[in-house]
Amino acid sequence: MLHLNKTHLLYIPSVVVPGTVPKSPTSTSGTVVQVCIRDSKQNTHLFSLEQQCITNTIETLLFSHVNAAPKLPEQVVITNSRLGYTLIGVRKPWKYGRGKRFFLDDGHLQPAEDKWLFTFDVSR
Repeated sequence: MLHLNKTHLLYIPSVVVPGTVPKSPTSTSGTVVQVCIRDSKQNTHLFSLEQQCITNTIETLLFSHVNAAPKLPEQVVITNSRLGYTLIGVRKPWKYGRGKRFFLDDGHLQPAEDKWLFTFDVSR
């Protein structure tokens, strides 16, 4: 699960989406993406109640971003109007990750081109 105000490295498995061309001719086991969720107003109680749902949402979003074309926009807004919160995701080039090597078992993992910073904001 993703936690507030901590940086995480997420493993995103590689898949070839039907009707698309694989990203590179070299085979990798997946991609590593840097993710951080910041809290804009110290709303830790609501976040803890929705932590698993928020984690699943971000993982699904990043899975699509890494494995499908076209890429998502530089800013993504996800709103849960029932509970009154918004996640604002911003992606930026992950310069630090480009110089790193990641492995899982015997497979090589490629660093993602982008890192993501999400802001958790409660509107109520």
